Amino acid sequence: MQKLLREDPQGAAVALDDVQRVIASEQRDFRFFIQELKPQAGPRRTLQSRLTDLATRMEREWDLRVDVHLDLGDRAVPDGLARDVYLLVREGLVNAVRHGGATVANVNLARHVPDGLAVSIADNGRGFDFVGAYTADELTRLQIGPRTLCERVLSLHGSLTLESGPAGAQLQMVLPGAA
Repeated sequence: MQKLLREDPQGAAVALDDVQRVIASEQRDFRFFIQELKPQAGPRRTLQSRLTDLATRMEREWDLRVDVHLDLGDRAVPDGLARDVYLLVREGLVNAVRHGGATVANVNLARHVPDGLAVSIADNGRGFDFVGAYTADELTRLQIGPRTLCERVLSLHGSLTLESGPAGAQLQMVLPGAA
């Protein structure tokens, strides 16, 4: 940076702006992580309340409007699965805004026959560097897309499909264990 500052002050200013953006983004991620580590006071929070809080934080910290829709019936989602779903949704939303420049995202959760949970995240960003629909196995084989998200879904014995285009991306995940 010192050399660039002497040789190309304009280029150095652009590079410094990029570094500042990356640091601010990482700082937001770190705040999210710290928030998740804090012990919960009072009764256990439902998945809906956690996702509603996440939507509020995403709007405040990332300027991403998130609409959350749940159709889970009258049965609660088991605590372990609720935490996994929360983390998957959080990662999908952060990826949408950070890498895709999304300003709006829709999150939908619904029971999936017979005992699974369907999770969908759609955004209005610029999508990935590829166009089309891919499964987690295809994304892994081609080494494209959100690797950590794919690994997480597969470790939960779930399935993932990612559809990407110039008008945004849509993740479809089905996770077992929501009986």
